[in-house]
Amino acid sequence: MLLLTRLSFMQQIQKAASSGYVYYTTGTCPAIKLPGLVKKFEKAYQVNETRQQVYRKKRKGDASAKFFVYAHPTDKTVFFWVLMVTQGQHLAHALEYLHDLRARKSRLIYGDYQLIQKPSSLGRPSFTWSLTTDAYHYYASLIRITLRSHHSGAAQDLLKHLSVMPGFSGVRQQRKDLQKVWQGEAKRHYKSLEDRKIQNAYTRQQKVEQVIYLDGFVNKMLENDLTVTQQIKKHRENLRKRTPSSISKDA
Repeated sequence: MLLLTRLSFMQQIQKAASSGYVYYTTGTCPAIKLPGLVKKFEKAYQVNETRQQVYRKKRKGDASAKFFVYAHPTDKTVFFWVLMVTQGQHLAHALEYLHDLRARKSRLIYGDYQLIQKPSSLGRPSFTWSLTTDAYHYYASLIRITLRSHHSGAAQDLLKHLSVMPGFSGVRQQRKDLQKVWQGEAKRHYKSLEDRKIQNAYTRQQKVEQVIYLDGFVNKMLENDLTVTQQIKKHRENLRKRTPSSISKDA
């Protein structure tokens, strides 16, 4: 059994799925009952086997199991657990109702994320995490609503939230798509900023402070009580004065 951080939890599940642990079941458990659940799975399903034990069982045609635990994504008073099993003879196949990760209708979902299968040249399944369809459309709609409202504080909060999504390949591709949504809305509703590019709006967590916030420019316009024309003129003059190196540092 592994009790992990959120990122490690998702990484370990991805790794297990890519290693053949494609059958799974999930559930929740209150903290007070977690030790008993762990003991039950350790005794019944041998979830703490070594690599050598797993290898020997695989040669005999038997399956192996892994057990992962992390805090529930919405209710922090309970734990979310995942039992994953390989193909072969195993008690879990008889006692548990196991889903197949490879089937579209039975993907493993954790909060806003789902584990999806990717094409692989190696001939075996490759998995990554991505936003669920509902979560992706929710964020796309939220971007549109937030930028159209010209609420600078809400836009900054949203951008920070999007920038710290886990960096799995499936999520990265969706963040690129969301960035296009952001850029399109910014051009339509922030006309004075068309000459200012969004520099990697969804960066990794350690680079959040380097993100350029379009709405910050609008804030300055309001604070200085300048007209739109005056502010555009001042902004363009400042850009001409800045060197390429200083611009790259700010980005």
